[in-house]
Amino acid sequence: WKPYGPSAGALASFLSTGIRKNGELVGVFATQLPPDAKPICSVLNTISAQSWSDAIAEVDHQRMLVQKTARMYLQVIKGVDVQASRTAFVLAVGDATASLRKTLKGHDSIPAPPTQTIGNVLLQGWKQWEHLEAEMRLSLDSNDYSFETLTKIMTFNQAVDTYLNSAIEQYVISATAAQPDLPSVIWGVSQRQTSLLERMFVEVLFLRMGIAVETNKAGFEQSVAAFELSHSELLGGRRNSSQAVGSFLPDLDFPGTSNACALDAMLDVIGKFSMMKTSLQEVMASNATSEQAAIRRADQVSATVVNAMKPALSFYETGSGSCTPTRSTAMWEAAIDGLSRLPYLVSKVETEFALVESSLSEGWMKKAAIDLGHHKGYIRTEASDFQLVEAFLAFKRGWDSYRPTDAERLLSLQVAYVTLNEHPAGSKDQLDYAPGPEEYHAVHKKYHPIYRDILYARNYYDIFMLDLNGNLIYSVYKELDYATNFAANGAIDEHGVIQYGEWRDSGLGEAFEAAVQKPDEIN
Repeated sequence: WKPYGPSAGALASFLSTGIRKNGELVGVFATQLPPDAKPICSVLNTISAQSWSDAIAEVDHQRMLVQKTARMYLQVIKGVDVQASRTAFVLAVGDATASLRKTLKGHDSIPAPPTQTIGNVLLQGWKQWEHLEAEMRLSLDSNDYSFETLTKIMTFNQAVDTYLNSAIEQYVISATAAQPDLPSVIWGVSQRQTSLLERMFVEVLFLRMGIAVETNKAGFEQSVAAFELSHSELLGGRRNSSQAVGSFLPDLDFPGTSNACALDAMLDVIGKFSMMKTSLQEVMASNATSEQAAIRRADQVSATVVNAMKPALSFYETGSGSCTPTRSTAMWEAAIDGLSRLPYLVSKVETEFALVESSLSEGWMKKAAIDLGHHKGYIRTEASDFQLVEAFLAFKRGWDSYRPTDAERLLSLQVAYVTLNEHPAGSKDQLDYAPGPEEYHAVHKKYHPIYRDILYARNYYDIFMLDLNGNLIYSVYKELDYATNFAANGAIDEHGVIQYGEWRDSGLGEAFEAAVQKPDEIN
């Protein structure tokens, strides 16, 4: 927290993240938090911890079932235990369909989609699932296993997996926003493991079919790495965010595993997973004669991994477990590794003591931490909403076409939305749009009421959209920073001269630079 000039020197803190379109960074989304944040009233806060847990587990279960359906389909084609594989295929299809309906409509303790974003993603996943199921059934009924058919089925399968993974992320983000103390990230990371097992098997089988060989080989390696990374993070915890590729919601930290029963189960899991990885590598290296036997062995080993994971998943879901473990060498090594974290804990205690000595009370720190947890969840929700990309690009087009230069845009927009705005300072947000034929005003008319409502609902102090040049192309409250530039190195004008924004060294300037450097994190 530090004073922010455009807000009359009031204490301010900022959160920021990148805006992407089709993977490409196009802008920055940021929020300003007031030091006196009030509790948020939201439908998310009415959902129980059990319901959040059940919803996350159910969508992960769907993801696993979809991959299992694809695996059974491919095993039928490969002639591996054809009758049993067909039966397993039919059962998996029915289970996947029923599970998707549960989350779309709500069922028992599983709530209906609590946000529009979750509902949209699940609906898209359902549509892709309908295509996938229809194509697989038609292929089996007509014995059509052509390259074109298999490629189409692989594409639909990947699309369903992507949408369901996105849905899981959104559930975890929403649960974290509503109740920061919930182990929702741990639920997401642990439940994802079973779907990764099925996915890597499917990638190997598509590879053996000659479909997108290099893509599926790389996919298999990524799935293996993601499984091993998640296993390691569940054991040791995640602190100060993860930089590793394949990490689930990498900017969310969580503690490691200390329960002896869970450690026992996880050691069993990683041992059996090593056997499964070897068996899948044998499938990839097999020839036409040995292929069926190799797939059958991998299928059997896969089942042992899934069974080994059940007690571990139960612990991560409930937080408790019972057993009489024997302390193995590996468990002692894990305990010794934990001792290396003591310097971090000592440093943390020193920091907290210094804050208390600086007259910041423990209650204030706890409240600030809870508020920050809420707002981190909120900005993830906003930033991942498809609407944000649409709104940002529309504002950017309106900005670029408004006047020929940034200096002219700054002057004209501040006149239109600040100087000539009849509402008093602190209420400039009440103007839905300024008069004029320019595209910017039409865009403002469409999106400003939406983001103003979000601001009120989230209790933000302000909301900002900045282009990659550092221009503040939109804010809700239109304070003195509106339409100015926040790039640390300034922006080059039409004469080739670097122009520096008045507030580039402020907290918002730091938030902008951080989001450009780390667009996939909450800064």
